Amino acid sequence: MNTTFHLRSAIAAFAFLAAAVGHAQTADGPAPGIQMVTIAAEVTAGSVALPTAANGRLTMPACANCAPKDFQTNAATKYFVGDKPVTVVELRAAALKNPEGILTVNYDLKSGVVTEVSATK
Repeated sequence: MNTTFHLRSAIAAFAFLAAAVGHAQTADGPAPGIQMVTIAAEVTAGSVALPTAANGRLTMPACANCAPKDFQTNAATKYFVGDKPVTVVELRAAALKNPEGILTVNYDLKSGVVTEVSATK
């Protein structure tokens, strides 16, 4: 009797999940696939040329053995030192104080526009 109860519960759960998946795929068409929109590069602060203004250019090697490449920054680009939001000027000062520190640069893979730059504290 206990086995029958578990079997019925499993069948009911499976039917519910199948209906939910079917609904998700038919409500607005097929479920979208996962797409990589941004990529993050971790680089030493000394290897990055930070922009001097909001609408500028950040130059860095995108990988360990890559030549430096230019990336566009704009007014929407966010800058952080640790968890604290800062201006690009404040981030430049922090990077100059610690050139061996790590910067994480997030950028749009297709356009190359930088979305966020953060420095470790």
